[in-house]
Amino acid sequence: MSVQIGIVGCGGMGNMHRSCCALSDAAKLIAVWDVDWEKCKAKASEWGVEACPSLEDLLSKPEIDAVFVTTPTPSHAEIALAVLNHKKHVFVEKPLARTLEQARMLKEAMARTDRICMVGQCIRFWPEYRFLKEAVTDGRWGRLVTARFHRTAACPSWDKGNWFADGEQSGSAALDLHTHDTDFVVYAAGMPDAVQSFGTYDRKAGWWQIVSRYIYPNGPQVYSEGAWYFVEEFPFNMSYRANFEEGILDYDMSREKPLWFHPKSGKPFEPELPPMPKLKGEGINISDLGAYFLEDQYFFECIAQGKKPDTATFETSYDSARVVFAEIRSAEEDRRVKIVEMV
Repeated sequence: MSVQIGIVGCGGMGNMHRSCCALSDAAKLIAVWDVDWEKCKAKASEWGVEACPSLEDLLSKPEIDAVFVTTPTPSHAEIALAVLNHKKHVFVEKPLARTLEQARMLKEAMARTDRICMVGQCIRFWPEYRFLKEAVTDGRWGRLVTARFHRTAACPSWDKGNWFADGEQSGSAALDLHTHDTDFVVYAAGMPDAVQSFGTYDRKAGWWQIVSRYIYPNGPQVYSEGAWYFVEEFPFNMSYRANFEEGILDYDMSREKPLWFHPKSGKPFEPELPPMPKLKGEGINISDLGAYFLEDQYFFECIAQGKKPDTATFETSYDSARVVFAEIRSAEEDRRVKIVEMV
């Protein structure tokens, strides 16, 4: 029996998850709600599902098992708590919450419930990043010495009211975009002791560029940069370069052949990745739904099997939020910030 799904928020990421539901045998989208009633009705008609006139109406439907929360960031915490109060499983798009206090509240709510609680940290499911995580964990090329992550894009402009460009609402690139790499750093290398960050700040847009060093005593040297550029056609790009004792794993999505390993001696080669489903759908920066589909399938599988997820949960996202907000504080105060300061 398929998991019955409701979606709250009919924008870009709502459509992304709608596409994943449509391609999955494990789930069926049956209802949607959006604060924009005309948009809600139009999308419901297009997707062949019910348009709910209110959030309460959607959450009160006994047939709905799980809800995707794909609304603007400031509403994530309130809506996610409402979903849990209605005893439904919940998937919140990243970032988990607009503030660290809200993220901690959601982590605590997760601890009190038997519902499945996941967050859209899709990079944990991206094949090239999963490959890097496995290489760090199993030590196939020795110890990780240094790693550099990079993620840039044009500032989103498809949103109603241009809320992404308002740093007070979105948290700017530091929280909305850069959070992907910060979360992956914590996932692959563990919680750093401290961060040292700097960036470019705008009174309206907030920290639209941030560059960080993650400090691991006796550990790898890890750096990352995230930025939104205020030009219309700047292409989205993500990349990393991981220097191991026995060679360098280098990924850049803009290349025809994105992933290469350069051994200390011998010729570079393309590592073999697990097969990925090639699924097209309407998305944001990426048109191939592969990693998003794997992420959603994992959510559906956890619900169907009654098992707690072990990745991309409210708890792990709270941990990465502690680091992101430490980075913002470090840039604001021009100092090294220990993660223990962030609670």
